[in-house]
Amino acid sequence: MIVFEGNMSLAGKEFKEVQRICHLLLLAVGITLLIRKKGTILEKLPLV
Repeated sequence: MIVFEGNMSLAGKEFKEVQRICHLLLLAVGITLLIRKKGTILEKLPLV
């Protein structure tokens, strides 16, 4: 993975934000699918 510095710092920040949003979306979709399959998944998941 390439780390951009200098005048690419803004692009790097935007990329991190997009990466974080995509990660949260994937996490939400995964949890939703697990809940649909098993209702007991909430008991196993450590909710922070």
